[in-house]
Order: sequence, then C-alpha cells, then structure tokens
Amino acid sequence: SLIGLFMTSPRLAAFTLLGIPLAVLPVILGAHKLKRISRASQDAVADANSRAAERLGAVRTVQAYSREGFERSRYAGALDKALGVARNRIGTQALVTAASIMLIFGAIVLVLWRGAHAVALGQMSAGTLGQFVVFAMIGGGSIGALAEVWNELQRAAGGMGRIAELL
Repeated sequence: SLIGLFMTSPRLAAFTLLGIPLAVLPVILGAHKLKRISRASQDAVADANSRAAERLGAVRTVQAYSREGFERSRYAGALDKALGVARNRIGTQALVTAASIMLIFGAIVLVLWRGAHAVALGQMSAGTLGQFVVFAMIGGGSIGALAEVWNELQRAAGGMGRIAELL
C-alpha cells in the first residue's frame, strides 16, 4: 500500500505518512494501561476460580457449618469483580482501537480533501485520486488491524506476567 501511495502521488503520500504516527500513538499510549488491566482481569478470574475449587473441595465442611449461602455470596462477589475488570479491559481496548481507526481514516479524509483540490486545479486526474484513495484505505485498514493485534499482545503479556509470578 505504501509503495502504491508513493507511486501514485508522492506529495499526498507524504501527508499520509504524517497520519500514520498519529494512528499508532493511541496504541503506544494505551499499551501500558491495557497490560495492567489485562493482568488485573486475569487475576480476578483466577481468584474466582480458586475460591470455587477450594469450596468444592471442602463441600462437606461448608455444609457441616451451614455456610452455603455465605460461600455463594463470596463467589458471586468474586465473579462480579472479575466481570467489572473484564468490562474495563474491553472498554479500554475498544477505545484504543477506535481512536487509532478514527485517526487513520481522518488522515485519509484530509488527504482526500487535498487531493480533491489538486483535481480541481488540474494537477491530478480523478482516476489517480481514486487509485490513491484505494491504496490509502488498504493501508488504513492494516493500521487498524495492527492496533487490534497490539492489544491482544498486551493482553498476552499481562497473562505471562501472572504465569511468571506464579512460577
């Protein structure tokens, strides 16, 4: 896509290259927060699972002291906490991805506007501008996919931190 952009219109491609760092900026800024939230989410799920495993293993003791309701409420609290942290993680991930996609397509619109002026002045044909837009859309979609992959990598890094801590 980048090669096609420069072959079609080097001037407009230079404007597009200015937009790419802007699109990657939210991914970089949100990476640390997303990693921290992902780790907290995995910790909350692990806590809920360990509560369930402990109580199921000691079901006779829990029944002997009539603590079923109490243990049920503790487990429900742990699940609620895990769900809240997971919602926070998903919201942060969605925000980072949406910001990245909005910035890259905003840059494409700006470049398209400059290209439309070039067409109006006769400096570029409408077909060349259309070709440039197609290349820019392909590149923009790739940047959006990159943001999504980066979010997943940060999520995995949070899990690996948890595993390393357990080991």
